[in-house]
Amino acid sequence: MKKFIVTVLTLLFLVSCNESNTVKETPRFRVYKTENIFTTLLLDTRTGRLWQTQYSLDDKHFEGTTPISTESHASATDPNGRFALTKTHNMWTYILADTKTGALWHCQFSIKDDESRFCIPLSSSKESSL
Repeated sequence: MKKFIVTVLTLLFLVSCNESNTVKETPRFRVYKTENIFTTLLLDTRTGRLWQTQYSLDDKHFEGTTPISTESHASATDPNGRFALTKTHNMWTYILADTKTGALWHCQFSIKDDESRFCIPLSSSKESSL
């Protein structure tokens, strides 16, 4: 009986050690809510590419995914989670941040036209250096 209890306790200890060493994997893609209830933003957290996703409750409106920025800002070997989106006070505008270099982009989505969707680099002032 004593051997059995020691064996069970040892197994429980090993299982708990294994779980504490488990690394949580960062997802490659992340969906961000917007204030528009029919629109979300899809971010590739590895490359910084960004899409606008729309759904509809009827057949009259567009439903699908539209690119905002298809330019990759990182290599294919970079880890997931390198890029993140931050909401601004303007419901149409987000800031894309490269968490490795500190580079920033002004990204805007739109339900009107393709010209109103963009993601442009934010330049830093000469006084500020990261």
